Amino acid sequence: MGLPFEPPHVPIHELRLLYGRHTFAVRGQPVFRVVRRDEFDHWLVQSGQRQGITIRQDEAVKAINPRTDYVEVVTTRATFHARTLVAADGSRSFVRQHLKGSIARPHILLAGDAAGVDPMFREGISFALTYGDVAAAAIIDAFARQDFGFDDYKKRILRHRILSQLRLRVTAARVAYFVDYSRLVTFFWNFAPAVIRVLAWLNPYYVPVDQPRLIRLNNP
Repeated sequence: MGLPFEPPHVPIHELRLLYGRHTFAVRGQPVFRVVRRDEFDHWLVQSGQRQGITIRQDEAVKAINPRTDYVEVVTTRATFHARTLVAADGSRSFVRQHLKGSIARPHILLAGDAAGVDPMFREGISFALTYGDVAAAAIIDAFARQDFGFDDYKKRILRHRILSQLRLRVTAARVAYFVDYSRLVTFFWNFAPAVIRVLAWLNPYYVPVDQPRLIRLNNP
C-alpha cells in the first residue's frame, strides 16, 4: 500500500512445522507479523482519512440495485450511485450474498475477506490486502477502457503471484483437515520440503531449512 506499517505487532522470523518424525522450519525477515485485527483496522481507517478518503460509519447497506451504467447502493442514511462498487464487507458479506457467490458482476467487485481468506490457515489480512491490489488494477483498467463488466477479474486474481496459490492451498487444506488416513497424510508431509522450497522461489526472503533433528519430541 506504500504505507509504513505502524500498528503494534510481533514479527515472526521462524515458523516450525511438526508432524510425527518430521520437523521443518521456514525462516524470513520476517516470515509474517502477528497483529490484532481491531488495531490494524483502526490504523487502516486513520491512514485512509489522512489520504482524503471519506469514512462513513454506523451506516449499513440495505440494498444493491445494479443499473445499466452504474450500481445503486441504498444505506440506512442515503442512496449512492457509483460506476463501481467494491464490496469489502467481511467474510459474511451482504454484497456477496446478493451476487450469489460470484466474485464479480458488472460494476461490482468483491475484495478483502468478502472475496475469500487463506483456506489453509484461515488468515485474512494478507489475502485481503492482495485482493485490494488486484481490484485497484481492474478498476483503473475499467475506467481507461470505459468497460465495467469485470469479466476478467477472476483471471486477474488467479494470475497474481500470491493469489495464484489459492488452488494449491485449497488442495492442501483438504488433505490436512479432512483426510483421516495416516499413511496418506504421512505421504503428503514427505513433500513438505518441496512445498517450502516453492515458497522460497515465490519470495526470495524465505529461507527453507529441513531440520529433522531441530526439535526432539518425547512421547508421554
